[in-house]
Amino acid sequence: TTSRLTKDNTKFAILRADKTRNFVMQKPWYIINPDSNRLATIWQVITSAALLWIALATPLQVGLVTLEINWVFVTSLVVDFVFLIDMVAQFFTSYVRRTPRGEEWEVRSKQIVLHYLSTWFTLDFITLIPFELFSMQMGNAALEELTMIKVIRVLRLLKLTRLARSSRLAQRLEAPISLPYQHLALMRCVLVLVLLCHWLASLWATTIQLVPDGTPTWIDDIAASDESFGVDTRGNPFRVYVSSFYFCSYRMTSVG
Repeated sequence: TTSRLTKDNTKFAILRADKTRNFVMQKPWYIINPDSNRLATIWQVITSAALLWIALATPLQVGLVTLEINWVFVTSLVVDFVFLIDMVAQFFTSYVRRTPRGEEWEVRSKQIVLHYLSTWFTLDFITLIPFELFSMQMGNAALEELTMIKVIRVLRLLKLTRLARSSRLAQRLEAPISLPYQHLALMRCVLVLVLLCHWLASLWATTIQLVPDGTPTWIDDIAASDESFGVDTRGNPFRVYVSSFYFCSYRMTSVG
């Protein structure tokens, strides 16, 4: 019985190896496996840098920065182009699916397309619409002032949820650092806190533009105090942001 079981186990192991090899051979050449493709890892770093730009620059563009052609505007167009390429690549990128045998990479083109269309495609498509570029081409100043357009631009921040896909890359980057988990957790907590303060400060500054002219706002007292020193706070986006960031940070970390 023992020898028979040994032979059966050996035969079972060989069958599993043959099945895995056949599964890999059946993968079309144009399907990208993000777990083993080196170019996919490099592209993941590029898209993570683009997400970082969106996290930092998009709130400021929505609430504080006026629409004009400068390096910020050009960089935003480059970031949009990166996500356009990424959106196309998602139609050829395999994903993990659960099966009775465990987790497997889906390599069938039809299933990959249907999965992407039912998950991230709508969000990716909407957030890629360049409303500022359209408004500059048409020369319609009223279009730039529409609140709905600003809200849609803020929706680009939802792309930050895609950072969850970069967890494997983050593990590869954290491994050489060799820091204790408590230190890494503390660093993440501080980064998240600073990022939340940045978003809230940008949104809080946006409220100044959303109200009609002549309506009292939170910046009035600060502007009146700075005016005695000859400083125009309301006309300086940087000073407005600093005041808003200070207000949001001490609200979150002290009085609540």
